[in-house]
Amino acid sequence: MVFIDPAGMVKKHSLRQLLMRQLRENKSLKLRIEASEAAGDELGLGEILARSGRVFARHILGSPLRAINELRATSSSEIHQALKQIHSLEIGISIIHCADDNVFPMDEFQKAAKTFVKSDDIPPEGVDGVYTVRGNHNEILYNSEAYARVIEEVLTALDKKNHLG
Repeated sequence: MVFIDPAGMVKKHSLRQLLMRQLRENKSLKLRIEASEAAGDELGLGEILARSGRVFARHILGSPLRAINELRATSSSEIHQALKQIHSLEIGISIIHCADDNVFPMDEFQKAAKTFVKSDDIPPEGVDGVYTVRGNHNEILYNSEAYARVIEEVLTALDKKNHLG
């Protein structure tokens, strides 16, 4: 099982804090679009990023109440115990976390991971592997081919560990 930038790994947030982080993420997205366009991006990254932003805006505007409920649930989620329980069923678990994630920042992810480890070793208890990738919280939406390769490597590592363990 592979989790990508999962909610519930970092400390609980207020709804306001999570919304502010998402706004920072959107600002970062806007800066990436501008930089991509200024560089004459041949891959169309600017359009992909802009499309992702439009999808997010439609999601929020399409049902503001649903969006608020999702943000509220995300801000108060906690998955450490669930990870341990899943892992106790001998299901391999790895986490992929983006280095530039503004929604669930890497430094908070690392602090949280240390709070439920058996020792100073990473990965944390209940997790077989932690992988850091470049990009921001929604990177998988506009860089799916690169993510597919990383996910394939992660699943291969989990499979090898399962056969050796």
